[in-house]
Amino acid sequence: MVEIPENVALLPLREKEKYIVELRKQGKTYREIVKILKVSPSTVARVLKQYAREREINELREKLRVVEEKLKELEENLSTLRRSYKLMIDHALWRRSNCRYYGSDGYCNYWTWRRRVEGWKMKEEVIRGERVYRISVEEHVEYCATCPAFARK
Repeated sequence: MVEIPENVALLPLREKEKYIVELRKQGKTYREIVKILKVSPSTVARVLKQYAREREINELREKLRVVEEKLKELEENLSTLRRSYKLMIDHALWRRSNCRYYGSDGYCNYWTWRRRVEGWKMKEEVIRGERVYRISVEEHVEYCATCPAFARK
């Protein structure tokens, strides 16, 4: 409970604004606040609207702070992933250049697929009467990074 001073009518408007907010938090109606603090109903409405805006702004600031923290975390994770990807690609390039299954046409001569993989550069061939697809290791060098069939030239 907020104690209202006896000379409330003489208080500056800034002081009354604090009491308006506190009385509303206590569940007082606009009419009760007007009677207690001797202010106009429009003043009560304006002060409470301003208070609601400030509260909303503070909530948005807090949400923004959380988003900024998450973004920073994601940027750190992305940096780690980029380093890992670069290492993987470097390893894949070494494997590709040293693999005996790496064809002169840039396609893997070991692995074949029975269906074309959407978004991958592949070459269609017919082996023993069956249509198969080979992956371009020039375009998809990351595939070589984890290839279990790697065999040195």
